[in-house]
Amino acid sequence: MAVTERETEPEAVMPQAVITDEMIAAMAAKAGSVLRIDHSVNNELASRIAVTKFAGGIGDINPLWTDADYAQSSPYGAPVAPPSFVIGCFSGIQFGWPGLGSFHSQSNLTFERPVYWGDVVQATCVYEGFDGPSPSSFAGRTVTDRFRNTYTNQRGERIATVTWQVINFERGRARARRSAADQGAAGERATAGPVLPHP
Repeated sequence: MAVTERETEPEAVMPQAVITDEMIAAMAAKAGSVLRIDHSVNNELASRIAVTKFAGGIGDINPLWTDADYAQSSPYGAPVAPPSFVIGCFSGIQFGWPGLGSFHSQSNLTFERPVYWGDVVQATCVYEGFDGPSPSSFAGRTVTDRFRNTYTNQRGERIATVTWQVINFERGRARARRSAADQGAAGERATAGPVLPHP
């Protein structure tokens, strides 16, 4: 059987949008929206196994999370989950600004009560709006989205609130600036010779 050369696939190209007045108006209209997150929920039940595996996964050996006898003698009176367990249930989603690049920039977490073994963690996510557009030396202009996750238990008691932000940037302008910087640096290296010791 003859081996044939594999057809080359076209290179995937990410959309290269810039921030427009239409985008700004569309996203401003979405401020305050409760987002659909069912497809992004990883867990809801704080079972003994789920809590133990989560604690092991983050390397937290506190027996409060895994040892029922130990936890019963604690101020909580029963085993609980690490506070960050709620993030394992739901952390966030990608939303809005088609064609822009984005990255997570910060989270602020406030915990109000523990998650006990057997609790059901229910999450909601609200898009609170955005700041900007702002000029960026990195990528032309940026906008910073603000989100609020609220976590409650099966009794409707608030467990935690997480506010988080995502910076969205003009991907095409960032790429053009990077290419220009790389070409300039390559020219400098070609005329100046190698840098020793190597960076």
